[in-house]
Amino acid sequence: YRKAIRLYGSYLMEMAKVVGSSQPADAQRQAMLDLDNYLFHSVKKIECTYVKENLLETRNNLLYPELTRLFKQLLSVKTISALRLQALQSDRKGYDDIDFFRDLYKGLFNGFDPQSAVSYEQMDIQLICLEAWLDIMQEATEHNSIKKRLTNELHSLHDRLEELSTTHSQREVRDMYILLLRRMEQKNGRTDRITYKFWVIFAMIYE
Repeated sequence: YRKAIRLYGSYLMEMAKVVGSSQPADAQRQAMLDLDNYLFHSVKKIECTYVKENLLETRNNLLYPELTRLFKQLLSVKTISALRLQALQSDRKGYDDIDFFRDLYKGLFNGFDPQSAVSYEQMDIQLICLEAWLDIMQEATEHNSIKKRLTNELHSLHDRLEELSTTHSQREVRDMYILLLRRMEQKNGRTDRITYKFWVIFAMIYE
């Protein structure tokens, strides 16, 4: 089981590496679609009885560090820079940073649809994505156009999540997005890396 999870994580990383690579635009677009199918909404593709029975701590402890590396790959200055360069070289006909963020939001955040159901696992992945994004912003010491692009996109994400924190049909999703907003608004310092399940337990204790 451990080997299978590690192989799964490696497979996802190979998908991520296609984005911003020299491969054709269609291949990069397909890579994001594959990440949607096999990660963001993996329950629709790979869930089975055995996976359900092993879906808790062991699996998450093995997989979630891999997902942190995956999002740091996708959102890295190198990847975003390559995507922007592709846009310039192909006169906007290639797969560019606009396409990437659109596909990321469409998959991981369900296109910001307030009626679209979000699983606990998907909420965890959203949190991992945000944590990786914030890490990249802290580590990017040069104030160049790429960091500005990532910053502006982060602000845009903040606004969309702020709206969903009051309009989403699931209470737990609204609560989760309030958590994400607070995390994004922290200018200094860090919080421990946690998962949504912790906040569910916390809320139950103090409710």
